[in-house]
Amino acid sequence: MNDLLYPSFAYEKKEDGAVILRCFSRDGIVQIPERIGGLPVRELGAYAFSAHMDAGALEGALYACESTDVEADSPTDDGCGDEREPARHSDSRSGMPAGQPETAGMGSSCPDALCGNRLEEIILPQTVRQVGRYCFYNCGNLRRLEFPGSLKDWESGVFTGCHRVKELCVHANPEDETGLKQVLDELPEELRVEFRCIRNEQMKPMEAGLADDFSTDKNGSHRENGKNISHAILTFPEFYEEGVENTPARILETHVHGTGIRYRNCFQGKRFDFALYDSLFPYARAQENLTLLTELVLGRLRFPCHLGEQEKKQYEAYVQENANAFGRYFLDQKDPEGLQWFLERFAAGSAARSAYSAEADERVSEQVSVRATEQTKETESLLDALSEYAARHGDALSQSRLMEFRRRNRTRPASRKKTGIIGINTCPGLMIDPGIFLFILKKGLTILFVSITISIRIRCSIKNYETEFFGTKYKT
Repeated sequence: MNDLLYPSFAYEKKEDGAVILRCFSRDGIVQIPERIGGLPVRELGAYAFSAHMDAGALEGALYACESTDVEADSPTDDGCGDEREPARHSDSRSGMPAGQPETAGMGSSCPDALCGNRLEEIILPQTVRQVGRYCFYNCGNLRRLEFPGSLKDWESGVFTGCHRVKELCVHANPEDETGLKQVLDELPEELRVEFRCIRNEQMKPMEAGLADDFSTDKNGSHRENGKNISHAILTFPEFYEEGVENTPARILETHVHGTGIRYRNCFQGKRFDFALYDSLFPYARAQENLTLLTELVLGRLRFPCHLGEQEKKQYEAYVQENANAFGRYFLDQKDPEGLQWFLERFAAGSAARSAYSAEADERVSEQVSVRATEQTKETESLLDALSEYAARHGDALSQSRLMEFRRRNRTRPASRKKTGIIGINTCPGLMIDPGIFLFILKKGLTILFVSITISIRIRCSIKNYETEFFGTKYKT
């Protein structure tokens, strides 16, 4: 078995813990252990994952290393009760892979040194307190970073040259202070940020009007695998700076483009401000593309952590206006659970909300009935468009889900009094479409007219027969 199947580390011992200097692995994804050499991992050294580390600096550290035996007997804990699989590592001497000379792997010369473009994802433990300068310098393929909220000391230039980072996962309660702002300030590209933490207290009852599929309360908590998870998903748009020369004044002006800079300033100190984040949606709606807005809105509606009622309404209104685009988004993402949530929340409920609003009012509203009929047609049109889109992309599973939803939605019994457009009350729990009612009425009248005509003709025939058989005295 290859000794580099699991990562090895070169590290430096300090009074309060270990400092990671280099990682050796043939995998682009690495999880830093909480303890190494019997010491808690407190810091990632300068240029630790950069291919531009000074060889002399690393050489001195390597000769000072004794062993990289890792204490990983118990699962790692992110401080919020989130247990993950223990990190597994190979034994090595002097911080180097087994069987390799101590000088191999210095800088970027060793093919097994996990640095530069070879790094794709990194998971930091709860024990880390500091990330050294230019730690991920020019890691051009780094796409995902997972770190604890307690990590608040990020030195300068940590993410210089990292232009492909797409996702950040912060293990902290969304309302806690974190070091997220420092990370966001160094990454101007579009980002998806996930707050995730297991809460110890019991989950509160689900608030009315929130998504049933996720059982999410107003603080973003939901049940997952029997645990109470505090969850929030945020989308941060891109921004970029442009230097414009003001020749008459002999100065260089900096112009910032994109709403990303506004969203990155949604902090009160080091605590994220959800209300300020939601208040910026009109700016994003005016400047950002539909795909980004779709992800932003879905993140807030599916995991409504500290989402106000007015803000929720503005997001729901946007979904209603772009229902076709949101449905196609779930089809493109191959997300059946998300598609089901979307259909139940917006397709099934669109016509129902207008009709249910008349339940408390005893007077029958003709306008409500007309609007309910229109929304039913809109729902049918949406389902037809999504079914056609799924068929065009060969998505049989989504097609079956759409057909099943259509069947259940049509046969679902109503729980309120329905009224036709002509103002005739029907039985409770029964809804007769005005067109169908008029068709039945027309056919009924036709059948009644034909029955009366046949009855008259039969009666006349009987009288004529009696007159001929019994004589003229029976004539009238």
